[in-house]
Amino acid sequence: MSKIDYIRITGILEFNPYSEFLDITYNIEHSADQDFSKSKTGVITLRLSEILNIEGFHNNDIEVIASKLIEQVLVRERDKERTLRLLHSDGIALDEWLISNTPFLQQ
Repeated sequence: MSKIDYIRITGILEFNPYSEFLDITYNIEHSADQDFSKSKTGVITLRLSEILNIEGFHNNDIEVIASKLIEQVLVRERDKERTLRLLHSDGIALDEWLISNTPFLQQ
């Protein structure tokens, strides 16, 4: 059986457009329930280069993409083999959600 928890991204803590993998560290709230009734604060680092093909984008474009996740809720699922999967709360993969919500990625 998989374990599910919820992550609300509250802001960008660290953004380094010059790092090799474009790691972005976000401030978050996380909770075992969707209502965030007993939420805790923390951080999560996402490697943007593993979510999207961002080769050729300028730093400003990458920052716009990264900021799209602020105030979004993600679902973190860990299965019995401890494989971790992150989805947007709409139930779609992060790359699909970012593409559909960032106009210049749709070109």
